[in-house]
Amino acid sequence: MLTLTVIDPGGLSDSDTVTVTVFDPTPPVVTPHVVGTLGDDSWYISDVAISWTVTDLESPISSSSGCGPAAQTTDTAGATFTCTATSAGGLADGSVTIKRDATDPTIAFAGNLSTYGVADTISITCTAADAMSGLASATCPEASGPAYDFVGTNTLEAIARDEAGNTASASTTFVVVVTAADICTLVRQYVDQHGVAHALCTQLGGPIRAFVNHVNAQRGKRLTDPEADLLIRLAVAL
Repeated sequence: MLTLTVIDPGGLSDSDTVTVTVFDPTPPVVTPHVVGTLGDDSWYISDVAISWTVTDLESPISSSSGCGPAAQTTDTAGATFTCTATSAGGLADGSVTIKRDATDPTIAFAGNLSTYGVADTISITCTAADAMSGLASATCPEASGPAYDFVGTNTLEAIARDEAGNTASASTTFVVVVTAADICTLVRQYVDQHGVAHALCTQLGGPIRAFVNHVNAQRGKRLTDPEADLLIRLAVAL
Protein backbone atom coordinates (compact mmCIF):
# COMPACT_ATOMS: atom_id res chain seq x y z
CA MET A 1 0.00 0.00 0.00
CA LEU A 2 1.41 3.38 -1.01
CA THR A 3 0.30 6.90 0.05
CA LEU A 4 0.74 9.71 -2.54
CA THR A 5 0.21 13.45 -2.16
CA VAL A 6 -1.04 15.10 -5.37
CA ILE A 7 -0.33 18.84 -5.72
CA ASP A 8 -2.04 21.14 -8.20
CA PRO A 9 0.56 21.83 -10.91
CA GLY A 10 -0.76 25.37 -11.26
CA GLY A 11 0.56 26.20 -7.85
CA LEU A 12 -2.87 26.52 -6.27
CA SER A 13 -3.32 25.62 -2.68
CA ASP A 14 -5.57 22.65 -3.31
CA SER A 15 -4.02 19.20 -2.90
CA ASP A 16 -5.22 15.66 -2.28
CA THR A 17 -3.73 12.62 -0.59
CA VAL A 18 -4.39 9.44 -2.47
CA THR A 19 -3.86 5.93 -1.14
CA VAL A 20 -2.81 3.41 -3.81
CA THR A 21 -2.91 -0.30 -3.16
CA VAL A 22 -0.16 -2.22 -5.02
CA PHE A 23 -1.36 -5.59 -6.27
CA ASP A 24 1.17 -8.45 -5.68
CA PRO A 25 -0.25 -11.82 -6.68
CA THR A 26 2.83 -13.89 -5.86
CA PRO A 27 4.89 -14.56 -2.72
CA PRO A 28 8.65 -14.05 -2.59
CA VAL A 29 11.08 -16.37 -4.38
CA VAL A 30 13.37 -18.14 -1.92
CA THR A 31 16.51 -19.69 -3.40
CA PRO A 32 19.12 -21.66 -1.44
CA HIS A 33 22.84 -21.58 -2.27
CA VAL A 34 25.00 -24.46 -1.08
CA VAL A 35 28.79 -24.40 -1.24
CA GLY A 36 30.83 -27.52 -0.43
CA THR A 37 32.60 -30.49 -1.96
CA LEU A 38 30.05 -32.93 -3.27
CA GLY A 39 30.95 -36.62 -3.12
CA ASP A 40 28.88 -39.60 -4.22
CA ASP A 41 25.12 -40.10 -3.84
CA SER A 42 24.44 -36.44 -2.85
CA TRP A 43 26.77 -36.62 0.16
CA TYR A 44 29.04 -33.69 0.94
CA ILE A 45 32.56 -34.63 2.01
CA SER A 46 33.58 -31.22 3.37
CA ASP A 47 32.17 -28.41 5.47
CA VAL A 48 29.09 -26.92 3.83
CA ALA A 49 28.02 -23.24 3.71
CA ILE A 50 24.35 -22.40 3.17
CA SER A 51 23.02 -18.96 2.14
CA TRP A 52 19.77 -17.64 0.69
CA THR A 53 18.51 -15.21 -1.91
CA VAL A 54 15.04 -13.79 -1.22
CA THR A 55 13.45 -11.66 -3.96
CA ASP A 56 10.07 -10.19 -4.80
CA LEU A 57 9.81 -7.82 -7.78
CA GLU A 58 6.31 -6.65 -6.89
CA SER A 59 6.49 -5.70 -3.23
CA PRO A 60 9.04 -5.40 -0.44
CA ILE A 61 9.95 -8.30 1.86
CA SER A 62 8.13 -7.55 5.07
CA SER A 63 9.61 -10.31 7.23
CA SER A 64 11.89 -13.32 7.03
CA SER A 65 13.10 -16.12 9.28
CA GLY A 66 16.02 -18.55 9.02
CA CYS A 67 17.44 -16.78 6.00
CA GLY A 68 20.84 -15.90 7.42
CA PRO A 69 24.07 -17.70 6.53
CA ALA A 70 24.51 -21.15 8.08
CA ALA A 71 27.05 -23.95 8.00
CA GLN A 72 27.14 -27.72 8.47
CA THR A 73 30.51 -28.70 9.92
CA THR A 74 29.77 -32.12 11.40
CA ASP A 75 28.75 -35.38 9.78
CA THR A 76 25.01 -35.90 9.51
CA ALA A 77 22.64 -38.22 7.71
CA GLY A 78 20.39 -35.24 6.97
CA ALA A 79 20.20 -31.72 8.41
CA THR A 80 17.45 -29.51 6.98
CA PHE A 81 17.77 -25.70 6.71
CA THR A 82 14.66 -23.57 6.01
CA CYS A 83 14.21 -19.92 5.03
CA THR A 84 10.74 -18.34 5.30
CA ALA A 85 9.89 -14.90 3.84
CA THR A 86 6.74 -12.77 3.58
CA SER A 87 5.70 -9.98 1.22
CA ALA A 88 2.39 -8.49 0.14
CA GLY A 89 2.06 -11.50 -2.14
CA GLY A 90 2.06 -13.92 0.75
CA LEU A 91 4.42 -16.30 2.51
CA ALA A 92 6.98 -18.59 0.88
CA ASP A 93 9.66 -20.86 2.18
CA GLY A 94 12.56 -22.84 0.81
CA SER A 95 14.49 -25.67 2.36
CA VAL A 96 17.58 -27.70 1.66
CA THR A 97 18.72 -30.92 3.30
CA ILE A 98 22.45 -31.55 3.71
CA LYS A 99 24.02 -34.98 4.04
CA ARG A 100 27.62 -34.70 5.20
CA ASP A 101 30.16 -37.49 5.59
CA ALA A 102 33.72 -36.21 5.62
CA THR A 103 35.11 -39.13 7.59
CA ASP A 104 36.98 -42.01 5.96
CA PRO A 105 35.89 -45.60 6.59
CA THR A 106 37.72 -47.54 9.30
CA ILE A 107 39.76 -50.68 8.74
CA ALA A 108 41.00 -52.84 11.60
CA PHE A 109 43.11 -55.98 11.61
CA ALA A 110 43.02 -58.16 14.72
CA GLY A 111 44.87 -61.23 15.93
CA ASN A 112 48.22 -60.60 14.24
CA LEU A 113 51.09 -61.84 16.41
CA SER A 114 53.62 -60.56 13.84
CA THR A 115 55.96 -63.58 14.04
CA TYR A 116 54.96 -67.24 13.94
CA GLY A 117 56.60 -70.63 13.88
CA VAL A 118 55.46 -73.24 11.38
CA ALA A 119 53.79 -75.25 14.15
CA ASP A 120 51.58 -72.30 15.11
CA THR A 121 48.07 -71.47 13.94
CA ILE A 122 47.27 -68.13 12.32
CA SER A 123 43.98 -66.33 12.82
CA ILE A 124 44.03 -62.74 11.56
CA THR A 125 40.70 -61.02 10.96
CA CYS A 126 39.89 -57.83 9.08
CA THR A 127 36.93 -55.52 9.68
CA ALA A 128 35.89 -52.55 7.56
CA ALA A 129 33.11 -50.18 8.62
CA ASP A 130 31.67 -46.72 8.06
CA ALA A 131 29.55 -45.09 10.71
CA MET A 132 27.74 -42.49 8.61
CA SER A 133 27.01 -43.21 4.95
CA GLY A 134 27.88 -46.91 5.12
CA LEU A 135 30.25 -48.99 3.03
CA ALA A 136 29.93 -49.03 -0.74
CA SER A 137 32.72 -51.58 -1.19
CA ALA A 138 35.53 -53.18 0.76
CA THR A 139 38.38 -55.59 0.19
CA CYS A 140 39.37 -56.81 3.62
CA PRO A 141 41.58 -59.94 3.47
CA GLU A 142 42.08 -62.30 6.39
CA ALA A 143 44.52 -65.11 7.09
CA SER A 144 43.72 -68.30 8.96
CA GLY A 145 45.08 -71.82 9.12
CA PRO A 146 48.30 -73.59 9.95
CA ALA A 147 51.31 -71.29 9.84
CA TYR A 148 53.25 -73.65 7.58
CA ASP A 149 50.94 -72.53 4.76
CA PHE A 150 52.33 -68.99 5.09
CA VAL A 151 56.08 -69.51 5.30
CA GLY A 152 57.96 -66.24 4.78
CA THR A 153 56.75 -62.64 4.88
CA ASN A 154 53.06 -62.01 4.25
CA THR A 155 51.23 -58.72 3.83
CA LEU A 156 47.46 -58.28 3.92
CA GLU A 157 46.25 -55.11 2.20
CA ALA A 158 42.74 -53.75 2.69
CA ILE A 159 40.83 -50.93 1.02
CA ALA A 160 37.34 -49.58 1.66
CA ARG A 161 35.08 -46.93 0.10
CA ASP A 162 31.96 -45.49 1.66
CA GLU A 163 28.77 -44.34 -0.05
CA ALA A 164 29.95 -40.73 0.09
CA GLY A 165 33.13 -41.53 -1.84
CA ASN A 166 35.63 -41.40 1.02
CA THR A 167 38.30 -44.11 0.88
CA ALA A 168 40.68 -45.72 3.34
CA SER A 169 43.44 -48.29 3.12
CA ALA A 170 45.42 -50.29 5.65
CA SER A 171 47.83 -53.20 5.74
CA THR A 172 49.33 -55.64 8.21
CA THR A 173 52.39 -57.87 7.85
CA PHE A 174 53.36 -61.12 9.52
CA VAL A 175 56.31 -63.47 9.18
CA VAL A 176 56.39 -67.25 9.49
CA VAL A 177 59.86 -68.57 10.30
CA VAL A 178 61.06 -72.14 9.94
CA THR A 179 63.10 -73.71 12.74
CA ALA A 180 64.26 -77.26 13.35
CA ALA A 181 62.42 -77.26 16.69
CA ASP A 182 59.08 -76.47 15.01
CA ILE A 183 59.62 -79.09 12.32
CA CYS A 184 60.31 -81.58 15.10
CA THR A 185 57.02 -80.57 16.73
CA LEU A 186 55.22 -81.43 13.49
CA VAL A 187 57.11 -84.72 13.20
CA ARG A 188 55.92 -85.75 16.65
CA GLN A 189 52.35 -84.81 15.71
CA TYR A 190 52.47 -86.98 12.58
CA VAL A 191 54.58 -89.95 13.70
CA ASP A 192 53.16 -92.00 16.52
CA GLN A 193 56.21 -94.28 16.83
CA HIS A 194 58.60 -92.66 19.31
CA GLY A 195 61.78 -94.15 17.89
CA VAL A 196 61.08 -93.02 14.33
CA ALA A 197 60.06 -89.54 15.47
CA HIS A 198 63.19 -89.23 17.62
CA ALA A 199 65.44 -90.30 14.75
CA LEU A 200 63.87 -87.79 12.37
CA CYS A 201 64.20 -84.96 14.88
CA THR A 202 67.85 -85.86 15.48
CA GLN A 203 68.55 -85.77 11.75
CA LEU A 204 67.32 -82.16 11.59
CA GLY A 205 70.56 -81.19 13.30
CA GLY A 206 72.68 -82.62 10.49
CA PRO A 207 72.69 -82.65 6.70
CA ILE A 208 69.12 -82.12 5.44
CA ARG A 209 69.58 -84.86 2.83
CA ALA A 210 69.56 -87.51 5.56
CA PHE A 211 66.31 -86.14 6.94
CA VAL A 212 64.74 -86.00 3.48
CA ASN A 213 65.74 -89.59 2.71
CA HIS A 214 64.33 -90.81 6.02
CA VAL A 215 61.05 -88.96 5.45
CA ASN A 216 60.72 -90.51 2.00
CA ALA A 217 61.35 -93.93 3.53
CA GLN A 218 58.41 -93.41 5.89
CA ARG A 219 55.90 -92.56 3.15
CA GLY A 220 52.93 -94.86 3.39
CA LYS A 221 54.21 -96.18 6.72
CA ARG A 222 54.35 -93.55 9.46
CA LEU A 223 53.72 -90.59 7.16
CA THR A 224 51.11 -89.80 4.54
CA ASP A 225 52.26 -88.28 1.26
CA PRO A 226 51.00 -84.77 2.18
CA GLU A 227 52.77 -84.98 5.56
CA ALA A 228 56.01 -86.14 3.95
CA ASP A 229 55.84 -83.42 1.30
CA LEU A 230 55.29 -80.75 3.94
CA LEU A 231 58.18 -81.91 6.14
CA ILE A 232 60.56 -81.96 3.18
CA ARG A 233 59.43 -78.51 2.02
CA LEU A 234 60.01 -77.06 5.48
CA ALA A 235 63.35 -78.79 5.94
CA VAL A 236 64.61 -77.37 2.63
CA ALA A 237 63.60 -73.91 3.87
CA LEU A 238 65.82 -74.14 6.97
